[in-house]
Amino acid sequence: IRQEFKEDQLTIIGFGSSAKIIPISKLPSLQPYPVTIFNPFIKLKFDFSKLSKSDIESKVPMYFTNLQKGLSLARSALSSKQSNNKNIILITDGAPTAYFKGSILHLNYPPTLTDFEETLLEVRKCTGDKIIINTFLLTSDWDMNLSGEESFIKQFTKIAKGRIFYTSPNELNEMILYDFISNKKKKIEYS
Repeated sequence: IRQEFKEDQLTIIGFGSSAKIIPISKLPSLQPYPVTIFNPFIKLKFDFSKLSKSDIESKVPMYFTNLQKGLSLARSALSSKQSNNKNIILITDGAPTAYFKGSILHLNYPPTLTDFEETLLEVRKCTGDKIIINTFLLTSDWDMNLSGEESFIKQFTKIAKGRIFYTSPNELNEMILYDFISNKKKKIEYS
């Protein structure tokens, strides 16, 4: 990017239960957040306005998937840039299981309808700011129906007006491309 597209800028945002900007120098040392709760049904709330940084680090499980916060931080980073070509490249391995409502962090497993709705609301804000979202989806658990409607992945892709590369973590050489820029769907295979 620095050599070929000197006017472009790359900002890396890591997200789990929350989100933060990651310096490029830290990429090689990133590790997944450890899973600390093994209950099959989780509904937790944390008021970040009442927690210190050390309380957040010690009390809040960070391994949930907060797509809403990751997209919100990316949208905020892009809003300060003077560019007509704003893109988010989202790489995720899970359906949304967390969201913020004001200062309250909601953590849910399995995902709730509100996790999906809050994520789609942020996707709409991104497209309203003319940001295209291209997603590399490394899971099969996004294809959930929302109250009898079309699946979350299809709603996400349509609203994002970008592309989703939909694959399984065990078969990265095959993927389905949902392309809402050129309005196509196709299977891509690499040998």
